[in-house]
Amino acid sequence: MRFLKSLVFILLLPLFANAQVTTNVADVLAQEYPVAATGSTITVASGNTWLNLTQSGTIATQTVNLPSSPAGGQLFYCSTKGQITQLTLSPTAQGWANGATLGAGQGFILLYSPTTSTWTRIS
Repeated sequence: MRFLKSLVFILLLPLFANAQVTTNVADVLAQEYPVAATGSTITVASGNTWLNLTQSGTIATQTVNLPSSPAGGQLFYCSTKGQITQLTLSPTAQGWANGATLGAGQGFILLYSPTTSTWTRIS
């Protein structure tokens, strides 16, 4: 299973490596947020596949509400410029411990399963 996750990540990485975020969210299905230093709750719009948090420093807590009507097999990528000490995903994603730290410049990819109605971290 670990091999499969690594393979999926390697295959998908080029898609995100050169991605550019624009202010026209409808064109790229992405959201870019300048997060306040104190954190907040962000609700990702349905259909969006990438959330880029652009805070400049470390924030203590951040909650991300994942897309409410994801398509089967939908991928969701989340990245952050600065560290988030306690990141909570709602609904909870398998493979992500709510309250875990997401380091500066890091991210993760989730895959939605319509069979189980759950998000699963694949990288």
